[in-house]
Amino acid sequence: MMMRANVIHTDLNPCGGAERLAVATMQALSQMGFEIDFTVARAPDIRCIEKAFGEDAARVLRQVRVVRMGRLPLLQKQRRAAADMATMTVTARTAAAENEKGHSSSCSQVRQQQQQQQQQYYDLFVNTHGDVLPYYLPQFTRANAITYCHYPVAAEYVRDRLLPYIEHMENLGLVDPAGDREKVWGEILRHYLLMLENSLVLTNSNFSRQAIKALCGVTHEPIVVAPPVNVEEFQTPPQPVASAAAAAAAMAGGARLPQRSPRDDVVLVVSRLNPSKKLENAIELASLLKERGICAGGVVIAGNLGRGDVCGQEYRRRLEDMIRARGLAGYVQIKTNASLAELKALMHSSKIYFHTMPAEPFGISVAEAMSAGLIPVVPDIGGQAEFVPRKYQFRSLEEATAIIAGSLGADDKERAVISGSVRRFSASEYIRSLQGLVRELVAAPSPKQIVAQQQQRHGSAAAAAL
Repeated sequence: MMMRANVIHTDLNPCGGAERLAVATMQALSQMGFEIDFTVARAPDIRCIEKAFGEDAARVLRQVRVVRMGRLPLLQKQRRAAADMATMTVTARTAAAENEKGHSSSCSQVRQQQQQQQQQYYDLFVNTHGDVLPYYLPQFTRANAITYCHYPVAAEYVRDRLLPYIEHMENLGLVDPAGDREKVWGEILRHYLLMLENSLVLTNSNFSRQAIKALCGVTHEPIVVAPPVNVEEFQTPPQPVASAAAAAAAMAGGARLPQRSPRDDVVLVVSRLNPSKKLENAIELASLLKERGICAGGVVIAGNLGRGDVCGQEYRRRLEDMIRARGLAGYVQIKTNASLAELKALMHSSKIYFHTMPAEPFGISVAEAMSAGLIPVVPDIGGQAEFVPRKYQFRSLEEATAIIAGSLGADDKERAVISGSVRRFSASEYIRSLQGLVRELVAAPSPKQIVAQQQQRHGSAAAAAL
């Protein structure tokens, strides 16, 4: 009998690192023969996801059932929560079409789908958004539930009573906007801690592992599993390497070096457009660079901005106002929702990658940029400090400016070494690691058993047709 998994995420449409991990998780489980339900608060926009992550991501989503999350089980009896947890079950293709056309299921369809969902049984639950999503059910144990917690930000948000967080939860329909907010804050934290205590917790770095233990007091040790990075894609240059010398340098470094000739004196930033990412630091840095004549090509911010992301849209306007106020129009560019091909072209035509956020739990965009041969200039606090060479880490924007000035002339050999150093973060390595953990948890069927199951189903179908 095919095993069944429920993968849980808030919203794939921002197309950030957490969303890439969710897709890779579904790919890993699909390869193991799991039948997958994907529980989300907002239906995936497959065209947007394919643009950001490529055809493989879209193919994975077309193979799963998308389940509308509905209200989280906060301030509710668990019996009511089970009915409310899944208000609509549709295929990913249909969900995307309905989302684009503004269609919705009828009340009778919703009731029927709720009844079907209540009867379903899962061998495995995987919350891939365990940094912000307090998704807990009483049946969770460390033998059937995995929580990938990028960093325990929900605990910090509750502690600080961060209003945009709970407003976002309300906008997604996860909590009742008419409820007693103070009581909801308490229930969010309670369910968040229950989720972490009653699941196998995975995280992305030792930095995040220590934070989970310190902030949440879990009694078991979180396991570090690096998130998937599209290393192979970004290591491959858009065109052949320009010279034999560059090819030799790439071979010596054990990596495929990005094309040499188009690189300009450009600093690239890649990030979701969200205040938590501290993109103001990129504009402050640009002021220093322009003032000192260090980087003629300026700064490019490639930012993901989800459809309907009101907070992100407002943040972009604030950044644009800041650019104009500093006299940086034309020197700083914001490019939103670049496709995978466009992002790859940007990485292969720039020299420096600048990371704006201190205390980043891991930094997938940092590793992607390194795989493309960019020199990474990053804060010295956070998960990225565990794999970026110390000489490229800064404590102040003044120090970052000096590092950039000294790194624009980095040779091909140095770039090749940097590119090769992040191969251990490939998507295939993440999938292999996750599958090993899942097999230990649920004794998933071997590849031979999967083939036998498929043959049995095909044989039964053929017999029924006679």
